[in-house]
This record gives sequence, structure tokens and C-alpha cells, in this order.
Amino acid sequence: MGDSKIHPIKNQQPTHEGRSVSTDSIISLTPSQINDAITSMLSMRQVATKCDAVCRGNPITDAGKRKQMIKMLSVVMIPVLVITGMTANTFIIAIDSYISSSSVRELLSFSIELGALLRTIQFERDMSALYVSNIKPETKDFLLQRYPDTDLAIQNLSKWPRGDDIINEMETRERFLSYLNKHRYQLDVYNQSVETELNFYSNSIMVLLTWLYDSVSESSTGSVWKDVVAYQEIIVSSELFGRERALGVSFYATGGFETREEYLLFMENQDRANVTFESARFYSQIAFDIYNFELAKNANVSGRIEEFRNRIKSNNYSRESASITEAQMWFDNMTIYQGVLTRTQNALALTIDENLAKASDEELKSVITICIVFGVILIVCPLIVFAVYSLTSEIQKYSISIANRTKALNKEKKLTDMLLYQMLPREVAEMLKRSEQVNAEQYSESTIFFSDIVGFTSISAQSSPLQVVDMLNNLYSCFDTRIDMYDVYKVETIGDAYMVVSGVPKRNGIRHASEIATVALDLLDHVKKLEIQHLPETKFKLRIGAHSGSVLAGVVGTKMPRYCLFGRTVSIASKMESQGRANKIQISQTTRDLLVTIGGFVMDERRDSEMRTDRDVMNAFSDMVRTYWLQRREGLTGSFSDASGNSTDEETHFSTNKSGGFGFHLANRLANDGFVVFAGVLSLTEDCAINVRDRKVSNVHAVQLDVTKTEDIQQAVLKVMNISGGRIVNVSSILGRQSWPGRSAYHISKHGIETMSDSLRLEMVKFGVGVSIIEPGNYGHATSIAAKVACERIKQDVGKMWDEASPEVRQFYGRDYFFRALKGYTECCSKIDPTLDTEKAVQPVTEAIKDALINTRPKARYIVDGGTGLFDIDAVYARIFNFLPEYITDFIIGMKTGCYKAFNS
Repeated sequence: MGDSKIHPIKNQQPTHEGRSVSTDSIISLTPSQINDAITSMLSMRQVATKCDAVCRGNPITDAGKRKQMIKMLSVVMIPVLVITGMTANTFIIAIDSYISSSSVRELLSFSIELGALLRTIQFERDMSALYVSNIKPETKDFLLQRYPDTDLAIQNLSKWPRGDDIINEMETRERFLSYLNKHRYQLDVYNQSVETELNFYSNSIMVLLTWLYDSVSESSTGSVWKDVVAYQEIIVSSELFGRERALGVSFYATGGFETREEYLLFMENQDRANVTFESARFYSQIAFDIYNFELAKNANVSGRIEEFRNRIKSNNYSRESASITEAQMWFDNMTIYQGVLTRTQNALALTIDENLAKASDEELKSVITICIVFGVILIVCPLIVFAVYSLTSEIQKYSISIANRTKALNKEKKLTDMLLYQMLPREVAEMLKRSEQVNAEQYSESTIFFSDIVGFTSISAQSSPLQVVDMLNNLYSCFDTRIDMYDVYKVETIGDAYMVVSGVPKRNGIRHASEIATVALDLLDHVKKLEIQHLPETKFKLRIGAHSGSVLAGVVGTKMPRYCLFGRTVSIASKMESQGRANKIQISQTTRDLLVTIGGFVMDERRDSEMRTDRDVMNAFSDMVRTYWLQRREGLTGSFSDASGNSTDEETHFSTNKSGGFGFHLANRLANDGFVVFAGVLSLTEDCAINVRDRKVSNVHAVQLDVTKTEDIQQAVLKVMNISGGRIVNVSSILGRQSWPGRSAYHISKHGIETMSDSLRLEMVKFGVGVSIIEPGNYGHATSIAAKVACERIKQDVGKMWDEASPEVRQFYGRDYFFRALKGYTECCSKIDPTLDTEKAVQPVTEAIKDALINTRPKARYIVDGGTGLFDIDAVYARIFNFLPEYITDFIIGMKTGCYKAFNS
């Protein structure tokens, strides 16, 4: 294989004008060759120049039609689109500017209203600070005069701002008024300080300033942005001057500042106010001119304010120097100065509004003009497009038949590619289509999967050839659908064999092992749900094997090329499958080690020696041969996460004592659940054996044997146990570990089963055979133990014992002693309900036996409560007696059975 190379088919026939087209396979045609073939077939003229090829295009496809249409329209549409785009852009800008100007004008009007509200709140803050500084009737009058002004300014706001960031107290107009009134009423009650009053009103003013900033910043201000910034700065400086005024009022009213922090706060507000106002003058010359004009009307106010400031800065006042008159003079002069700022603010707002109004008028004219131009363009463009489309459509009518033929040819080509991708990996197929050589390649890491249908020959013998084909088609369609979900490649299917590989031809590290393991679990789960349509009672049973190792892969054949795998890994994987078991996944030690490294998979070692004696497998492994059953993958939510012994599709069970009682109901339950059951009976003429034959079900069989003969049991199940492992489940009783008076024979038999099971469980570990014991409670009412026939037989036996006893024995024990045990047994028989559904009554026992048979980790001992009451007291005793001393258990049993009472009497 090292020198073998596969080439594309090259036997081509010459065609028109020196071109070659493959006559054997469409696979060898490239897209350019297809175009050339169609061109030659239609005797179309040669392309003269490259420009001609670009302008004319290929008219045989829809894409060619659109290409020609685009080329012809582009000459006209490109300049039209450019003009349209430019016009639309200008139109959008003009509309945006117009809307923005109108919005700014509205917001400026609202900001004037906010400015008026700010002044009234500032006045109220100053008077409130004056009042708390010097509580007198005249200061109270000053404060009360400001309340109505503030309330009126709040009511005069044209709208009340809304938003997520508004504090609760100012959420609505009414709530803010309530908030102010509450503070006013509590002013005398809580003895507020100047600092508290300043903070209270300043917090509300800061919210109003935030609204003012937000209202102006919500809209683009365009060319007047500097004037708008100056407008905002004047408002802020007015607030800072207001704080300075309030602190000054407190200073003159009280004769000084109470704390050093108040003095520093006064200086801070004064400096910030001056800096902020200077920045406003810097941003807008208009604001500076308006300020000078307004200040000239009150020329002396600046000097008087500066004198008052110097007194405050000297901080030489005392309590005796306090003067309401000076406080009022300071307040009046600062109010005049703030009035200058307010008029400057309003005049600046009006100036900005006039400029915006002029700009809006110009922008409105521009919008109207642009709308007219844009409308003309929108009318002319469709006419041009329709004219060009009509001309082009006439030309394209002649290419309809050619386009249809091209579509059909492309469809056939796609089908051919799909067939090729099914025969070969996509990477290899693409290399062949590109005329590249495909060499055999060695893959050092891969995992190969083989599966086979168990009993395929038998199923085929019962089916017609068409039914076999349909059956395999349904099965492999399911397989193909499932493996598309994983990183695997289907190599081939031969009859009922199915081969898949991961890691080839696309390498995936060590993930190939987990991919194959997951695929195996998935396929095994889904195949259990498939039924053979012409054999409804028969389901598919898969035997799966997998092995990891290196393989050689390459394309073999030219007429019918196949992608084949070679190497020992392939043969070992085939051995894993052929020597596996139905509905089980057998993997090699190599694959198992990779899955352990990856993690998340549960595997059990195969215990029998069948694989260990195979010569081919022994030659492949240097150490002792070990294979494993892949059980499940952890963490998966699908049902295929478990392929363990819990599967009921392939479990075979041999059960003795099928003449009645638990054994009879267990056989029915397992058979109904799909298990293969071999029911042991003493005679094939028994009613149970006849019922089995009458069922006409293929998965339950009656076997004649005597369970008391060791050789019968050995011949029946020992070989199967030795080959595939299994479970031994013995049925005892909860009385097997107790001792009750009058039942020694029964206790001896059940205790013997208990001790034998405990010993056997330890002895069978090395053979991979599990041993469990079932301890039912009182189920005499639902089994043949308490049948009336048995009661009569025991009654006869006890009567016979009494009749045959000597006079001395009769006199010593008495008749009551003989018949005491019989009395309880007779009462049990009398309680039997002939209408009782015994199968349902013993269901807890059959469920426990089933769990012991199919659970991957069964219990060693199952205690099953019985009886017809709320609970089985004997089962309770069985659970607690092992933890109690003998004198307590003897006392409980003695009192229950009446032994102590009989002894005392």
C-alpha cells in the first residue's frame, strides 16, 4: 500500500475547439469545463476580450441574469444613488437640526421656569436660616412671607420632570409641596440649626439644578452650545451666591459663625460662585455684555456687597454685635445682585431662543427644498430602473432553456457528489476531484467499531429477500442517523455487519475512544426500540466490539473506489465483536485504558476465559488478555447512558419451584418483562407446565428437573453460569434468622438456606457470580403454604401424632400442646380470601427478586414485609432482633406465642 496511488479518471474524448470533457464520470468535470461544454453545445461565439466577458456575463443562470441586470443598471444607478444618498443625508441633518432647535427652545422656556423656582426656594432658605439664627417675631414674618411665593412657583411649572433617578420626596408636584410643608411645620418643634436648614433646602435645589442640566443636555444645542453652557453656569453661580447670602444672613443675625466649618463653607461658596460666573463670562461674550449692562443699573451694589464680605471675612463679630438690620441689608444687597444675575440669565435665554428661532426658520426652508428635490429623484429613479429592466428582460428570455438545462446538470452533479461522499471520506473525495494523488496513510491513534445482528441467519430464514433488504435498510438508516451526531466515519456495511472508525481520516487525539464508546451505547439503546416489521414479536439484538490502535487507511480500486482500513487493529476489533455477547459491548484493554483516562465511563471486566484462549487475540497482546464490558457513560441524560445488566432484552433466567407460590408469579413477571425464563418443574404434566405451553411465548420454557438432585441443577445452569457469570437468588424467610416454638423443622430448613447463601456468596466472588437471598414476611395468604389442602394435611398429621402417642406422653403434654401450633395455622388458612389477586399480593417479593437479578449492585439480603395489616410485625422483629440480647428476644417471642403463660399456668 505504500506505493499505491489513486488518480482521477483521465480517459477523455476530444471535443470542440480542443476542450476535453470526461465521458466516463461527471466527477471529473470542473465548473469551467461545464460552462465550456454548454457554450460549445449552443455554438455560442467566443469571448472577444476580457471586457466583453465582464460586461456580457453568463446568461444561462439566474445569477447571470442578475449580474447582467446589475451591470446595466449600475451605469445609471451609481450616480443616482450617490445623489440620492447625499440628498437624504442632507435632509436627515436638516430635520434633525430643526427638531433639535425646537426642542432646545422648549427646554430653555422650561429652564426659565426652573430658574424662577430656584430663586423662590433660595429666598425661603435664606429667611429660614435667618429665623433659626435669631428667632424673633420679625424674622418669623420674613419667613412666612416667602412660603406663598415658593408654593406659587412650584404650581406655575408647566411640567414636572419624571425619571428613575428622581428622589421619592420630589416624585410629584404634590409630594414635593407636602415635603416642604412638613419641614415648615416642624421648624419650631425640632429646633433646627442653620446648617440643617441650609442642607435641607440646598439638597432640593441640587435636584432642581440636576433637572436643569438634564433638560438642556437632552437635546443637541448645535452652534449655540457655548451660550447654553454659559446659561447653565450663571444658574449655578446664582445658587452659590444664594448659599453665600444665606450664610451671611446667619452671620449678621447671630453675631458670627457658630463653627469654623460654617466660616469655611461661606468662603468656599463665595469662591466657587465667582469662579463659576467667570467661566460663564469666558464661554459667552453675550452673557458678559448683558451682565455689564444690568450691573450698570445698580452700580453701587457691588461695592456694598464687598464691604459686607470684608466684615464677614474678618470674623470679629460677637453675640452682642448681632443685628437683624444688618442681616436685612446684606440680604437686600445680595438679592439685588442675584436679580442682576437673574436678568442676565433670562436675557441670555431670550437671546439664545431668538438665534435658534432664526436657525429653525432657515432649516425649515432647507427641509422643504430638499423634500422637493428628493421627491423628484424618487419619481425618476423607478422610471429609469423600469426602462433598463425591460430592455434586459428581452435579452434574458433567450437564456431560459439554457438556464433550465444548467440547473438540471448542477442537480445531477450534487447527487453525484453526495454519492461520492458516501463512498469516500469528504477530504479524500475533494482531493480526487482536485486531481490530487491520494496516498495510503498511517494513523497511530484510532478506534474501530464492529457490530453484528445476533441470529441474523435465523431471521433471514424466516424472511423473504425483500423483507431482509427492508429490515437492513431500516436498521442502517437508524444507524446512519445516529452516527452523524458524532466524530466518526462509517467505513462499510457487509450484510448484517457494520463497521465504524473514529480518528480516521480526521485525527482527534484520544477522543476517538470516547466517541466510539458513546456511539456504541447510543446504537445499542436505539436498536432495542426497533422492531422487525414482518416479525412483530422479534427485536434486534446487537453484538458490538471495539478496539483501539494504529491502522493503515487508503483508497482501493478505480472503477469502484473504496476507503479501506488495514492492520491488526481491524482484526482485533472484529474478534471483540464476534466473541462478544448479545446486547453487550466488548472492548479491549487498550480501549478501556483510554476511556479510563478520559473518564466518565463504567466498565466491568469479562470474567470467563473465552477471549483469553483465542490464539489471535493472545498474539496481539503481550500480557494476559483482558477484555471488558462497557456498561454506561455517566452524566448523560439519555436512556443510552446505561448498557449494563439492567437490560431486559438479553437476560436469561433459570428459576426452580415453578409449581406455585413465588416461583410461579416470578416466572410470569419476568416473561412479561421480556426476560428469557427457564422454569424448572418436577413434571411437564403439571398445571404450571401446561400453562407455560399454553402461553405460546418464545421467552419462557418449562424444564423438567428435580431440584433435590445436584446433577440436574449442574446440567441445567452450571455451564451457562461459568461462561457468562450471573446471579444466584435464594428465597428463604424472615424466620430463617429467628427461632419460634413449635416450628423447629421450618426454621432449620430456612436457616440452612441462609447459611448456605452467605457461604456461597463469598465462594462465587472469583467466578463473577453474585448471590443474594430474599427474606419474605408473612405471605401465607397469597401462596400455596396456607392453602386449604395443606391445612387439612397438617391437621391429619397432627391428629395421627396424637393418636399414636402413648398414654404417658398424652398425659404429660396434653392435647392443647399438640394442637396449639395447628390452631394458629388453621386461623391463617381461614383468613384466605378466594378472590385475592395473588399475583398483585406477592408483587413486592417478585420485585425484590427482579432487583436482585438485574441490578448492577444488588443487596446481599432483601427483607420484604408481608401480611395484610398496616405492617408486618415479624419483619420488624427480623430487623431488630440481631441487635437485641437473647433474653429480650426470648421474652418477646414467648409472650407472643404464649409459652410463658403456659409455663406459669
